[in-house]
Amino acid sequence: MDNPELGAKCLGIILLSTDLTLERDIHRIIQDNSITAYINRVTYDNPMTVENLAALEANLKQAAIDLLPGAKLDAIAFACTSGSIAIGPDRVLLRLEEGQPGVPSTTPINAALDAFNIMEVSKIALLTPYNDKINQPIHAYIEENNVEIMSMSTFDMNSDIDVARIPLEAIVDAAKIADHNDAQAVFLSCTALRSIECIDALEKSLGKPVLSSSQVMLWRLLRLAGWKNKIQGFGRLLENN
Repeated sequence: MDNPELGAKCLGIILLSTDLTLERDIHRIIQDNSITAYINRVTYDNPMTVENLAALEANLKQAAIDLLPGAKLDAIAFACTSGSIAIGPDRVLLRLEEGQPGVPSTTPINAALDAFNIMEVSKIALLTPYNDKINQPIHAYIEENNVEIMSMSTFDMNSDIDVARIPLEAIVDAAKIADHNDAQAVFLSCTALRSIECIDALEKSLGKPVLSSSQVMLWRLLRLAGWKNKIQGFGRLLENN
């Protein structure tokens, strides 16, 4: 079967059942009629623990299979930063490949590393909503991939539902506190965080690129699908790369 909308790029995105933020962000960023985004969800139980996040792997292949049965996707993503780290990014991409053979795939953390590379960023400030047990492997993975974390701040939360309820003003204030003079960019981790809504304002205030899990993932998905147009209003990454 051809793509449901003739000529459209078809993106498949797997969300957690508890994600209250990302679907709205997708509709904010993707408004071009030449792109369609299809969503599936995997069951997830809070609290946010490495064990609960790692357990998501068991359902990833089937979630990918069920995204758009009988039609071809142009790119696919598992939309959970901490879950990708807990499972292992390579294992996530393998499960997606099993579910959608031959379809290029990404995760927020893989996309972040791609974005750092294309923007020539090797030093970042990191803001997360997670507790320390989840922060530690994320910190380690980023630094193992040749990006130095100059400073890290956290909201120290245990539920992604609560993360979605963090006010924009609190995210902006926390990002400014998290920033470091030697950081070339600020990375706001977690697709549940309402970071898309304040990236532009933060970049103007901080005078440097601000990247977020949702932003980098959608940027990378679009590029994997072969869609290279610029998108205004959601940070330098989408405007220039």
